[in-house]
Amino acid sequence: MTTTQSQRNSSERNRCHLFSLVELVSVLAVVGILAAIAGTSFAIMAQGFSTARDNSDTAQKAQLAMTRLEKEFTFVTAQPALAGGGTSATYTTEYPGETSAARTVSWNGTVGAPLLLDADILIDSIQSFTVTNTGPNVIEVSLTVDVAGGLTFTTAIYHE
Repeated sequence: MTTTQSQRNSSERNRCHLFSLVELVSVLAVVGILAAIAGTSFAIMAQGFSTARDNSDTAQKAQLAMTRLEKEFTFVTAQPALAGGGTSATYTTEYPGETSAARTVSWNGTVGAPLLLDADILIDSIQSFTVTNTGPNVIEVSLTVDVAGGLTFTTAIYHE
């Protein structure tokens, strides 16, 4: 065997084990496309998690506000005086073993404004709030918070 033949055989063996430039470029393109899809999916998943967490926090705050309002209105001494189309109520509470106190719960009617109990923020960023005297000893409270589609909490509170 001559030197030229052995070089040719060696060259043919090496060619079988190497990738062509076209193969490398096409593999890199496929990997790039898969990485872009995975990255986009990850970003959407992270955004969904963040939105769900924020909505859960807002719903929990609204539930706490409703629980506080239920406690407040359970111990009213008379029907609340309503103002602003039901967006504000002034009332007197008398907790067992305590002296009576005049209180006001109010919302200024602007979407995104806080709900106030006296001068303290009870919950921020609400969409709507109403207080209604629905019977001789019944107060209905409705609160809508800003989550996907709006989440409304409504309760009827019986007082003596």
